[in-house]
Amino acid sequence: MGFEAEIDNSERNGVVDNLQEEIICSICCSIFEDPMRLDCCDGHFCRKCFENVKKNSPNCPLCRTRNFTAKFSRLMVTVLSQYKLFCPAQECKKSVNYANFAQHKKKCPVLNRKPCQNCKKDYLKEDFEEHFSCFEKLNKNAEIDKKKIAKLESEVEEARMTIEQLITTNESENCEFRNKSKKMEEKIKILEEKLKNEEAKNRAGNQEKIQQSAIQEKNEKLEKIKKELGEKGGAGHVFGEIDPRNRFEEEKVRQILRGLEAGLTEVNFLERIRIAFYYFLFFVSTRFSSKQKFNFRHNFEVREGGWYLRQQTYNSNFGGDGFWKIWLTRNGRRVEFKTDADDFFGSEVKNSAKNLRPDSNGMVKFKGKLSYVRWNITIQK
Repeated sequence: MGFEAEIDNSERNGVVDNLQEEIICSICCSIFEDPMRLDCCDGHFCRKCFENVKKNSPNCPLCRTRNFTAKFSRLMVTVLSQYKLFCPAQECKKSVNYANFAQHKKKCPVLNRKPCQNCKKDYLKEDFEEHFSCFEKLNKNAEIDKKKIAKLESEVEEARMTIEQLITTNESENCEFRNKSKKMEEKIKILEEKLKNEEAKNRAGNQEKIQQSAIQEKNEKLEKIKKELGEKGGAGHVFGEIDPRNRFEEEKVRQILRGLEAGLTEVNFLERIRIAFYYFLFFVSTRFSSKQKFNFRHNFEVREGGWYLRQQTYNSNFGGDGFWKIWLTRNGRRVEFKTDADDFFGSEVKNSAKNLRPDSNGMVKFKGKLSYVRWNITIQK
């Protein structure tokens, strides 16, 4: 192939102008490169053009002679040495003698740039090889990585298939295991239920022991209180009989309230308050309620251990309004209780009322006309 370049005729050489058509190859239409002279018709071709023609056809393309040959043309080289050629690169355009033009094409930095398809940059041919070799290494490494990935994917797929086979194979075993686990869970539930029942029995036994201990402790306290009351006098165990002649003292009523606080079961007391005579009887149930029976003639009020007990006569001479009234509270709060009221003179009951209940202030009132009233109170827990 010839040189594709413009002729530099800036020196106005007439010989150069006259021979421009003679230095053009009729095959590649470019300025001769390594010109060869044909022995059949003295025509000239570039060396590469001649070799290509010989491969494709045995006949000369100029005179059609068969089996033509050619030799290197020194004469044409002498003619071409008279020319200067411009570098075909637009950024170079250097004028170079024909004899040095081939070397210039190899060294020209503009002509020898080559674009890299990977990074999209231009490099000199001499540098491009080194640059391209780096990408070659990267490409080789990438290919190696691809093979490794493919191998790993194959191993993963093989492992997945193995797992699926194991799952299929062990499905019946898993089913049997689940059945055994279910039976075991049922047995565990039965054992847990038995354990809960046993613990409940133990707790009940312990609770009973605790209650018995508490009852014993309360009984001991009550016996002590009874003993104290017996030693102070005026205390008796008279249930049902009413004798208004007995007198009470306020301290003994306080003892009664303390006994109520301690869980007193059965006790009655006679107390003297000022000039009035009272009969006071308490009955305390050990299970669900406490019962107290007591009489009052006139006004009365006692506080002890958080308990408050007050009675007001019906007699207007002592601030009454025609009703017997009684209050019973504990720690400032009303006590839930019900009471029967008996209006009597001497030991004969003249008027009664059943199941009276306190109002929001803890007060119960009873219409009375005689000298004494007896309250039969049941404290509800």
